[in-house]
Amino acid sequence: MFVVCEEGIEEQYDYCVGNIIPKYIKQGVSFEEIAIIVQYNKHAKELGIICEDKGIPYYIAKHEYDRSDIIIWLERCAGWVIDNISQSFENIFLFLGKQNSMAAEEEYQRTGFEGKDLKAIDTLLRTYFDASGWEFSELIQANRNYYIKQGASPHSDQYEFFKDKDIIIDYPIDLYTKLEDFTRNDEYLITDDRQDTIIWLLPDFYSYNFASSKLFEATNDYGFWYFSESVRPDMLRLFRSMHELFTAQKPFDQLGVSSKPLKIVYGNKEIALDNEDNWFFQHLKEYLDTYLKEKTIEEVHTELSQYKARVGAKSDHTINRIITQLYHFLQEETPYHDPQGKKTDKICTFIARFLSLMGYITILPDEEEFNIRQKERKKSKILKDWIATIRTKISDNLKWEETNGKFKSATNEILSHKSYKEYNSEGVTLDTPLSELFPKYW
Repeated sequence: MFVVCEEGIEEQYDYCVGNIIPKYIKQGVSFEEIAIIVQYNKHAKELGIICEDKGIPYYIAKHEYDRSDIIIWLERCAGWVIDNISQSFENIFLFLGKQNSMAAEEEYQRTGFEGKDLKAIDTLLRTYFDASGWEFSELIQANRNYYIKQGASPHSDQYEFFKDKDIIIDYPIDLYTKLEDFTRNDEYLITDDRQDTIIWLLPDFYSYNFASSKLFEATNDYGFWYFSESVRPDMLRLFRSMHELFTAQKPFDQLGVSSKPLKIVYGNKEIALDNEDNWFFQHLKEYLDTYLKEKTIEEVHTELSQYKARVGAKSDHTINRIITQLYHFLQEETPYHDPQGKKTDKICTFIARFLSLMGYITILPDEEEFNIRQKERKKSKILKDWIATIRTKISDNLKWEETNGKFKSATNEILSHKSYKEYNSEGVTLDTPLSELFPKYW
């Protein structure tokens, strides 16, 4: 079917969104089966904005990226590999040396907290943020090693060891400046040193680094990281698809022997299988039962929702975790407490600004209110809009916790999966490879 649009690309956008997509949705075609091909990245972005305005979910398969100095250097490296005359190896080498030198000169600002407060801080982190001990192991160990080199006597009890020492933290100057601005403004009500330290520790605690690379670097098992981040989500999606495929006929745990031929598409190749006695799906289910351990579709849906959004933004689950844990901490421990448990503007403003500090949301100045177009990403709002959004999220998340329990830390969510629980924890240290804790995780 050919449709002629005489008024340019904008008319094509409108016709596509207003006519073609609704037509196929009515015919039972899912959004993920509809592909729109455009010529330029600019067209993809413009069409995406229109889809967002119309409430149509979309995913752009190709994104723009900045041609930074590093990207240009990589391009030159590739050019030299193809034709070593086209690029100067000396210039390539000198650029790398310059970058290493700049990295070595990166500015850090040193701060810290009194070691005598470590136990209280540790208790607060465990109570309100579900800290497991993994998150700050490197920080504590680095400080411990430093003092031992200075002549301090080792002690098996870390609280006793640090009771008369400071715990030092080196922040990149950019993060330090943001935290200082955040905690030194007139609306910052926290005066207790231990509560203040919690706020200074949270940006690292909530970074993706703690939930993945730090945990797995500490245990020397990148296979486990790869499984958790790449393979396991695929298994969960496969479980979900099989559940949707078979539950219309009979319970998922009773696939039976009814058989239909099937095709496996791998790249541009196809494999045709007769699938007698439904052997393919029956054995596939056995495999998933072995390595997933999850038995219900509800468990699978819950875990899939916790993975990062594929479009590059932080998942709602990640943001909801931060909002809700911060709310409990502020409400129950700090001057932000409200006797009636109200989600006050002060609490919501604190959380909004913290999320902005973390880079999860963008707060536009009030004077830009009238310049905001609906086409702007949902990530960008003025402060009063974010306060309303966060208040709603707090209410929704508290209801969620009534059914599902308190939000776990990212690390504990990983380690709580049924697939990973079957091990003897006796004698486990931070140096124990995860392959020993969780044999045959894939």
